Amino acid sequence: MFGPNTPIVSQASTVWNTTDRNDRAAFRFSVAIHTKRREVLYCLRALSMAAQATGNNRLPCSGQTDRAWMEGQGRAKFWFTAPEYRAKFEEWTREFLSSSCSIGPERDNDLLPPKNAR
Repeated sequence: MFGPNTPIVSQASTVWNTTDRNDRAAFRFSVAIHTKRREVLYCLRALSMAAQATGNNRLPCSGQTDRAWMEGQGRAKFWFTAPEYRAKFEEWTREFLSSSCSIGPERDNDLLPPKNAR
């Protein structure tokens, strides 16, 4: 029924089923954002996913739960696989949310912590 040239959807999903640890290791370009508004945090999560143009775009905001944000006194941290993705995120943040948050600091070798490490 399936030949060697038959596209199979499950083959594509196999690429995404790499171990979480391997995915996370590529996310080392971080930036911290401070906001007092939960609604802005939600916007930042969406912007971070849009800015991460390749790979697992859910990891940039990994661990940035409402609880973590509150415990961090309004600070959220976002990780990207390339400085260009981080720059795009910062550009959009300034464009859309500049009056609602502050940006910084950036780090270029700040590995995304393992899942459930926070």
